[in-house]
Amino acid sequence: ALKFNGLMDCENVIKFPVQHSGKKVIALVTFFLKLTDQIPSQKLFNLYQEFYLKKEAIQKFLEHLNLTRYFNPIDLLTCTEVEVLLYMREDSRCKAVAKHFGVTVATASNHISRIQGKLLAPFNVHEVLHKLRAIPMNEQGSYGYVL
Repeated sequence: ALKFNGLMDCENVIKFPVQHSGKKVIALVTFFLKLTDQIPSQKLFNLYQEFYLKKEAIQKFLEHLNLTRYFNPIDLLTCTEVEVLLYMREDSRCKAVAKHFGVTVATASNHISRIQGKLLAPFNVHEVLHKLRAIPMNEQGSYGYVL
């Protein structure tokens, strides 16, 4: 689902009937299981790309991850740079990035340098990666209420 601010939110809704002694349903207990945090970042980015044009998808995705304050809004990351940044969450070594994307180390280094160049002062790529790593990957929250 798209929230009012244009960010994505994935939930599973489960409803259980509450019956009166006469077998009549008098209420519904509704549970909302948050699934957004269980979606891998790359897949979430792909979802944003399905709903928005490229630049807006990147902006909304960065907003979703609370990373907009780190990057220059005029010189936005490209899709490739977002994908490199997401992979760097797992392994930030230039050789690992090159191997993962099937490019030379020089090309991977160039992508990383361009990402660094698009960061606003005083931030650096390591701060962004630290922030990315702090985002829960597999936490599931739930809440419920009676209607």
